[in-house]
Amino acid sequence: MANSLNKINSGGIKDDSIVNADIKSDAAIAGTKIAPNFGSQNIVTTGTVGSGDLTITSTAPFVSFVDSDHDDDFNIQVSGGTFAINSTTDSATRLQIDSSGNVVVGATSANASDSCTLNTDGEFRGSGFYFTNNIGSPMSSDGIRRATTGTIAFDTGSAERLRIDSSGRILQGSTASRTIAVTAASPQLQLEGVGSNASSAAIICNQNAVAGPVISLGKTRGGSVGGTTVVQSGDHLGHITFEGSDGSAQRTAARIASYVDGTPGSSDMPGRLMFYTTPDGSASEVERLRIHSSGEVSIPAGITLGLQADDKTASNTLDDYEEGTHTAADASGQSISITNEHSANYVKIGQFVYLQVDITYGSTSNTSDARITVPFQTGILNYGGGACGWTDLGRPVFFHVSTSGCYLMDNNATGVGKYLLNSECSGKRFIGQIKYKTTA
Repeated sequence: MANSLNKINSGGIKDDSIVNADIKSDAAIAGTKIAPNFGSQNIVTTGTVGSGDLTITSTAPFVSFVDSDHDDDFNIQVSGGTFAINSTTDSATRLQIDSSGNVVVGATSANASDSCTLNTDGEFRGSGFYFTNNIGSPMSSDGIRRATTGTIAFDTGSAERLRIDSSGRILQGSTASRTIAVTAASPQLQLEGVGSNASSAAIICNQNAVAGPVISLGKTRGGSVGGTTVVQSGDHLGHITFEGSDGSAQRTAARIASYVDGTPGSSDMPGRLMFYTTPDGSASEVERLRIHSSGEVSIPAGITLGLQADDKTASNTLDDYEEGTHTAADASGQSISITNEHSANYVKIGQFVYLQVDITYGSTSNTSDARITVPFQTGILNYGGGACGWTDLGRPVFFHVSTSGCYLMDNNATGVGKYLLNSECSGKRFIGQIKYKTTA
């Protein structure tokens, strides 16, 4: 039949009437009305499927790709509205686009653990990133990159904003860590900028309560993260340093430090604060003041305290503190008897003396100006004075201090310069306070 059949007539072809041998190898089927159904048979070709639509219809249609070199085989499948690329060798889904448009790599559902998902809103979720190449310069937009091996950089607005270097240090505003003076090492967190705004940090608490923000510096003797080993007396608990560059390195200008001030125990942590400044011409800080765990304040020997923040002259320094008593006596040279009802108490802070007196004059008719002795009298500067808070003289009395002693005076006195006379003070009691300055 194969030799005599030249044309198929309108009667059609009976099943099994044509076998493969009946069809020439170069034969082609022309026309658009032929729609062969191959059933469960495979279609094999080494040619090319031409342009146009290829439609595969099924409840879960797929196209398989079989590698004749025995590498992994894959198929492309649509099922339940999800497009998937599957490894048929490993029976695993490698990539899928779900019915919502999310692209999932490494899993069969969006945002699953150990997978990467690109959501339709532009959000990317994954278990981690791995960088294999370096990008030395900031990206043209916003992103994360590996600046150098072991260093991750974060960019916004085409500029680097922060990086984590290969030592785990966090650097903001700089690409290189710096050595600080107090530890002679690079800190794990460094903020650097041009101008005060770029090198400032703020901690702000917003709460309708009394609580505020906290900066905590702490220490344990533990040798690992999370340690709780108790500290010991003398251990450094923290430092706040103020440093400046000397042209080549950072140098400490001032420092506030806290130390364990005694033996600690359960719910017991004695501490002290120490304040240091670096003198002119030196690179070494010197302790200036210490607050002990007992609350006592001590100043090292040789340290002077200025009376005013902008006045450090020798004549205006507080170089000592003293409390004592003074027995007031006649300073007029007339040997007048004076009774100290109470000891005259004084406080001397540097060059200033504060004195409280309570005296009663003996009986006298002497007409010399009344005056009494005061402590540190020989070095009195620029006079001094005070008021008599109580007297039985019957009128207000004031004190006037000079190197000659403390004069008693009032506006009604008959003495020279309106000083009271000894005779006017006879048998009278005077209680008051006096303040003056002295170099003694």
